[in-house]
Amino acid sequence: MNKQLIISKSLGLVTAMVVGAWSLCSFGQTVAYTDANLMTMGPLGQIENGTLLVRDGKIVDIGKDIEIPGDARVVSLQGKTVMPGIIDPYYVFKKTQSASSQQTFTFRGRVFRRPVTTFSVGSFTNVAENFYPYDVDFMPAIRSGITTAQLVTDGRGLSAIAQPVPDPTPEMLLTDSDGFLFAKVTNQTSALDTIRKNLADESSSKSSRGKSMSRAEMIARMRAGRRGRGGAQPPTGGSASETKKVAEKTAPKKPETDPIKDMWKAVREGKKALVVNANNAATVAHLNKMLKKSKDAKIHLVATGPNLFQSLDDIGDSKNITLVMQPTIDTVPYSSQLMNVPQMAHSKKIPFAISLSLNNSQMISSQDDPLFPIAMLVKSGLPRDTALQALTTRPAKMLGIDKTLGSLEKDKVANFLVFHGDPLATGSRLKQVFLMGRSVYER
Repeated sequence: MNKQLIISKSLGLVTAMVVGAWSLCSFGQTVAYTDANLMTMGPLGQIENGTLLVRDGKIVDIGKDIEIPGDARVVSLQGKTVMPGIIDPYYVFKKTQSASSQQTFTFRGRVFRRPVTTFSVGSFTNVAENFYPYDVDFMPAIRSGITTAQLVTDGRGLSAIAQPVPDPTPEMLLTDSDGFLFAKVTNQTSALDTIRKNLADESSSKSSRGKSMSRAEMIARMRAGRRGRGGAQPPTGGSASETKKVAEKTAPKKPETDPIKDMWKAVREGKKALVVNANNAATVAHLNKMLKKSKDAKIHLVATGPNLFQSLDDIGDSKNITLVMQPTIDTVPYSSQLMNVPQMAHSKKIPFAISLSLNNSQMISSQDDPLFPIAMLVKSGLPRDTALQALTTRPAKMLGIDKTLGSLEKDKVANFLVFHGDPLATGSRLKQVFLMGRSVYER
């Protein structure tokens, strides 16, 4: 036997073994996970000593006393808790940095290298079209229990929804789910204008004289005017085919459809939400003011607690904002007083989701117990069910994937986590991560 397989405590080797299990595992076999404490996050609520029946990547049955097929493989999860996989609503997609995109500098005799990041208002990235899975290390997400993520960049563009498998393939993108327009903005005018101008109703650009003409209509009117002044006239004595050809040449061309403009139209009409990352309190205030002028538009607002603090009352009045926050206990600006902004948002009935990856350093440091920061929010006032929903059902609904993901229900995708004990209890550890019914990480 290969000596490397014996040293199973090494993270890299465990990852390799898990990847191998992912690749070799075949669908078709029914697996019954029994004696588990099931936190379904769905209509069934919490089931003690329940059974989860999985086949072909889906949940075929779940409950207290369900019939287990005779050919099923039975796995006892006694003393363990099962919950749905975490859905991260804002996972920044970063490609592997090359030497040309790094800056080297020297400080006190030491050489440092850092990636060069820039924000260009004019740049637009379609994540799905620019996605190369082998450029991304998704193991930190998997080890933190993230089984679905909305991929975005540091700038603006169209997001993509993915299942971060350990052995990346292009098929990891959920192509049946449309992405969302997203933008990272500051309170600079040039950055805010990317939102302001596109959120503005098209009717606001009409002149006081009446409805403005499109470019095609204007060209048609100009051509008609030239013909009336003795300009070139289409021949009247030719054949029908010749007359048709001339008419096709002189007729105004239909403007080509612009997919980005169509997406913004969907945002203005409230058919699709806009994802905005606001990097300071002033930007949050500006965005809320814009939204009040666009009554139908909906925004998924990504911001830190301190940047949201002063605008919570206004946000609560808008009814069209869903927050995306870090799971952190913050301090009141210019004070040492602690505050739980998710709890404050809950008390004001503002819907919100939690992104573990927004605080990447915290996510990396607490991968054995990824819900530790969530437990701290609960201990300081946030209701337990609300906190867990912010990781599962709420982001699933935001992303439009709640029919197949976000809870443990019959016929839904078998993405789930296995914890040793209560996930929010002190000392509880993440033991296994399952994606489409297959184990992708085991501790």
